[in-house]
Amino acid sequence: MRHRSKLAANLVTHLALVCMLGVAGVALTTAPATAQPAAALGKPLPSPDLAVGTISVRIVAGSMSSPVVGTDVTLVVNGTPRVART
Repeated sequence: MRHRSKLAANLVTHLALVCMLGVAGVALTTAPATAQPAAALGKPLPSPDLAVGTISVRIVAGSMSSPVVGTDVTLVVNGTPRVART
């Protein structure tokens, strides 16, 4: 009788271990959250390192990790276009 209860305890321990490993495997294989640049289009994002009234423009090609450098950006301020280069 003791032998059976020891086998049952071992079985429960092994099943619990397999379940924990399975959950850990699923947690490790899920894709990390990524930024959604489309959700930020045209919306000001506060930045504590910029002075009030300062504008920072970032142009990307396909993903946030691919910035476009050397592109002219035109902003219209009070009806006057202002051009700057990234």
